[in-house]
Amino acid sequence: MVVSPATHVRSVNAGEFDPDAQARYDIKQYYSGATRMKGFEPVPQSGFRLMGGTVHIGVARNYLNSIAITDAAVTGGALDGSDQVIWSGVIDDTVAVVFVKNINLSDNSAEFSIQAQIDGGWTTIKGPYPAGTSALSFTAAFEPGEGQAATGLRILADFTGAAEVSIDSVAAWTEATTQHTPRHVALKADDGTSYSCFVSAGVADFYTSDGYCGSCRLDAITASMVADLGFYAEADTIGIFHPSTVATQRIRRFDSDHAWGIDDWPYEDIPEVDLGEEYEKTDDEWELFFRWTLDRIQTSSQMYISIVVDDDTTPSIAHSDTAGGDAIGFGDFTSDTWDVFAGDIQTALENLASLGEGVTVSDQGAVGPNCRRMTVTFGGDLTGAEYNFSALIPNTSDASVLPTHTQIGETEGEDLFSETRGYPGIAALVSDRLVYGRIPAVTGALALSSVGSYFDLDITGQADSAARLDKLRSQISETVLAVKEAKYMLVFTDRQTYFASNRTIERNTPLTFVVTNEVGIRENTMPIDLDGYVFYVTNNGEQVYSLKYDEFNVGFEANIESLLASHLISGVVRTVRQASAHDQDAAKMWILRDDGRLVSGQIISKQNITGFCEWRTADDGLVREIGVDGDNCLWLSIERDGTIHHEFYDTDQLFQSAVTSTSDLAGLVTVPERMEGATVWAEADGFILGPFTVSDAAIDLGDWFDGDITVGRWIAPIWESLPQPLILRDETILFRPGRIHTVTPYIVDTTSIAIGANGLDAEDFPLDEITDPVDEPMPAKTKRLTVPGLLGSQEGPTVTITQTRPGSLRVRDLGMEAKL
Repeated sequence: MVVSPATHVRSVNAGEFDPDAQARYDIKQYYSGATRMKGFEPVPQSGFRLMGGTVHIGVARNYLNSIAITDAAVTGGALDGSDQVIWSGVIDDTVAVVFVKNINLSDNSAEFSIQAQIDGGWTTIKGPYPAGTSALSFTAAFEPGEGQAATGLRILADFTGAAEVSIDSVAAWTEATTQHTPRHVALKADDGTSYSCFVSAGVADFYTSDGYCGSCRLDAITASMVADLGFYAEADTIGIFHPSTVATQRIRRFDSDHAWGIDDWPYEDIPEVDLGEEYEKTDDEWELFFRWTLDRIQTSSQMYISIVVDDDTTPSIAHSDTAGGDAIGFGDFTSDTWDVFAGDIQTALENLASLGEGVTVSDQGAVGPNCRRMTVTFGGDLTGAEYNFSALIPNTSDASVLPTHTQIGETEGEDLFSETRGYPGIAALVSDRLVYGRIPAVTGALALSSVGSYFDLDITGQADSAARLDKLRSQISETVLAVKEAKYMLVFTDRQTYFASNRTIERNTPLTFVVTNEVGIRENTMPIDLDGYVFYVTNNGEQVYSLKYDEFNVGFEANIESLLASHLISGVVRTVRQASAHDQDAAKMWILRDDGRLVSGQIISKQNITGFCEWRTADDGLVREIGVDGDNCLWLSIERDGTIHHEFYDTDQLFQSAVTSTSDLAGLVTVPERMEGATVWAEADGFILGPFTVSDAAIDLGDWFDGDITVGRWIAPIWESLPQPLILRDETILFRPGRIHTVTPYIVDTTSIAIGANGLDAEDFPLDEITDPVDEPMPAKTKRLTVPGLLGSQEGPTVTITQTRPGSLRVRDLGMEAKL
């Protein structure tokens, strides 16, 4: 046997290379990269494996059209007991969503359910919901796409005691035939339940990993707003933000998967600021109290005063007999000389460069023996501001002056955000303060709540824990698009990236913003922390940068991370973070593109591992939305055949949009009608069967199989090595046709693999062994394969690993023997 040298591929942690980088033989990443890496992901230790499939959860909600309700009536009088009808109405349509606004009891409490009259009987849509003496609003809805034809609606209640009921209104909607892309927000509830919320025009739908559980009517959210929404979710509460005049919405969970209420975000003490309009102004006023000693010895003592206003100091001003005259002694003070003294003080203040005309100083007469009072008013052009004011008699200890602040000058201004000026578009938690940004009235402003009280924005408090209002120190107009808590607070705008150099955020210490990168962030994408770094997509949606705090340089260092895979980072519209887990050795940055393609960035920064690859969608599906829930699971909204479906990513699933069914005795398996005409595969009793074409919402396996059968779509993954060059000893590269003739992959727990080389199609490599059982699925194989005699030749030959049928596949490493 002749031993041939082979190129050994141990790692593909550099992921898929941009075509422009596929000649970079001089960099170390070349030897751990791939020409194509779609449907495969790197294994950080060595090699690569299949990416996961998806489990179908449900379809996205269509647009909602209002349904007319006639003969609506609230049952009057005091009600008590169980199964009491408290409201009823007549409809004639397919009902999908019902919204009860402000149900309220005069006393005690109750639980109520919303029912629809279907085929002459009453069916509970959702319930029970709590009701009490505080008005609450609730939504009952059928699962999206599962609306029911109904002729009536009613609300049924169980009371804990006698009470009168009031209801503002009841409205109902049916689903139209058109959809739009929803937005995902995750909520980890206080009881540990993880929810995925999909927000679309007019409604939010909630799911757990078990499926649909409830909805919440959002009458303020229109279709044009959905793509630009921001979210903050914590502790049974979801805030929905949008930089428009629509008030920030708050969804709250009421101890049940289906009970979700809606109201406005309860901002407290929104800061009042000057937004360029005419506002009511108040003069800043001070009083000066003079005291002096008057007896035979001090009669001739003189009085001079020096005043400081906002760090600007007047010359010493003498108490004289006439304006500009000589100073006089205490014994010669009269009402006239006090008037002259007041006038001299006013002139000195007006001569300060920081003031000018507008200051008025008036003598107010004696307030006791050897005690006089003056008032200082900052009016005219100086009104509306507060001034730091101090005074001192420097020439004698026999007299003193005490300034007191009697009225604070201020300009009333207007609320920083309101129905007129618009509301914040984002919110993020930093140092136990909720930071509001993307504020339409002042796009570069940040409103920070008080510590631990996320709605409190009262900036008049003086404690260090009080709320504060800041604006980026910028010479250009910028819009804050994201805020991230790292070692220091990071602020991302549409133009630049900043960090606040303060270690702690305190009300009485100004924040210093330092530019860390002159490249802003893509709107509606989020900065993601992975392994001590913060990653974000640039404002043009074409690059990924990382930020790492440098202790030596006392700042954040920015580095571009996507140069070797720049063809994959394009038109980015969403980014989410998925932490490492038992089935994922490395954390991931999932990147959604506007063309519906989904990219995964696997990152272990401390080992200098950053590899991007693509998750392929079966049957030309387009990914429209992504999100990671509170249990670290990826959710995808995928458009298939014109319909958007919610699907749950599962690393152990071979298929996409998979459903579970059973077969009859003849082997017929019923599947959802939405799969009609699709090409699918099935897994039954461990056997992979197919492909099948769905007809009449069923597939025929040809025989009965016991237990659950998984049916889903499938797309072959593909990994292609980088071209193998002929590099001579002097590092000269020789370009000529070559051939890889033998491949020796080491597979792990693999049941299906196809191998090709030199630009030719891959062929399935049989893994069956004579010792395998004949009446059971083939056991997964872990071993070294030898695939000799590969045909074809090309300049820069490559190896392709793929599949011709579904199955598990992991390659630990492989050798490539070539004639170059």
